[in-house]
Amino acid sequence: MSKPVQESWKSPPSGNCFCSLLRRVSRNATNIYDRHLEPTGLTVTQYALLVNIARNTAATPTELAEILGMDRTTVKRDLAPLERMGLIDTVSHSDKRFRPVALTPAGKTLLPIAYERWAAAQEDIIDLLGIRQVENLRKILAITIETLGAAR
Repeated sequence: MSKPVQESWKSPPSGNCFCSLLRRVSRNATNIYDRHLEPTGLTVTQYALLVNIARNTAATPTELAEILGMDRTTVKRDLAPLERMGLIDTVSHSDKRFRPVALTPAGKTLLPIAYERWAAAQEDIIDLLGIRQVENLRKILAITIETLGAAR
């Protein structure tokens, strides 16, 4: 009779999957931010895009992707609803290959309102985790982003 096959996948020696844990944390945090931002009609991803468009005047989707550490096609897809909502518009450029975006007057009006809601979500997370935990988490995540980003 042969021995049963070792099912190491059931209990890996390195513990739970890091990717799954990070995604779960991300989903939980996203839910808090999205709940706060809901009255503005924005998701936290859309809010982050608006903020970075405001900070980086006439940035292209490629530049925004680089700034945010996102895939260019994802950024382009995420910009479409903002354009439909009238919050951003493309800026004319002498080189037609570049399609920089900028906030419209409606986007400039909504941004401070959305910021207040984002800040409330930020405070909720600090209240839930505690400031020390948040500061430690920021340090660990910064190191993780730098280390794993360099390994790409």
